[in-house]
Amino acid sequence: MCPKAVANVAVGPEIWANYNARKAVALVGSANWDGIFLDRVEPIQSWLLGTSTARTIDPDQSNRVLTDYSDFDRRWGDGVRLYEVAIRDALGPGKIVAVNNGMANYDLLNGFQL
Repeated sequence: MCPKAVANVAVGPEIWANYNARKAVALVGSANWDGIFLDRVEPIQSWLLGTSTARTIDPDQSNRVLTDYSDFDRRWGDGVRLYEVAIRDALGPGKIVAVNNGMANYDLLNGFQL
């Protein structure tokens, strides 16, 4: 649900998942790094409502309070997968990609911590 924006004119418009994956890959690209640990990649984010300081989430930027976040959660999960695919594709199999309490994308990740 993230709109495209231009953070780098050489790259052009991109969504946050591609932007952040590009930045992560640049960090891990040197021989000094064995991999990367990703946080906030749980497939469902609506759990934040009522259990944290978040009172609402406005994923479609409509300025309306939603009563059903199932579409947002599904799209968030799709975006997480896109993010992890971009990182894995760029880093290849030789670098570690681990996540904190993330999705069970076993084909992309080397593990996760609960």
